[in-house]
Amino acid sequence: MSKSKLSKLIFFLGGASLLAVLLGGAFGIAAIAVPGIWGVFICIGVLVIKERVFGPGEE
Repeated sequence: MSKSKLSKLIFFLGGASLLAVLLGGAFGIAAIAVPGIWGVFICIGVLVIKERVFGPGEE
């Protein structure tokens, strides 16, 4: 193997592993954040429905 091929291979493997780490991190963040985001939406929805049904709270 010539040096240029070897360096390209190392570069490719490094890039691939970096991409895998980034994708894994993104999926990990999404797995944590998505339920949290849904929780926020559900809380807002409950508050909005409560205000519509029972009128504004004591303010």
